[in-house]
Amino acid sequence: MLTQTITFLCLLGLTIAGQPKIRPCGKLPMPKSIEVSDCDGEGCEFDRSKEYRLTAEFVAPKDSNDLKLDVKGKILGVPLPWANQPTDICNNQVSCPLKSGQTYTYKASFGDLSKYPRVKGIVIYRLNDANGDAMFCFEMKFKLQ
Repeated sequence: MLTQTITFLCLLGLTIAGQPKIRPCGKLPMPKSIEVSDCDGEGCEFDRSKEYRLTAEFVAPKDSNDLKLDVKGKILGVPLPWANQPTDICNNQVSCPLKSGQTYTYKASFGDLSKYPRVKGIVIYRLNDANGDAMFCFEMKFKLQ
């Protein structure tokens, strides 16, 4: 159940987009910008009855023909993998192939969250190339209500 909660946290879809405060994942590349619908500030508080959208603009640090999503969440300090990650990020959520130094936009959304528990933690959101090298990575606090 907690693993499914991570799904929600990472793929967010509706109207008003805000810029939440994000932190880097160590020395990995950060996106140029992040927008999450109905979220602005230190952490995101999400209503389980709504849909949310996440948009990340990033500069590709290297060429890549394939992208894989790696999302984890820390709930009570315990890292949990995100279940049901999309397998084909290219041409569904990002236009591929990617060329080093060019700017791209990643878009994702997630709907009905009423089946998920009320929980808070940190999302670790990473988009990798086929070799597992990060195209971008960020952390963001969340609270699911």
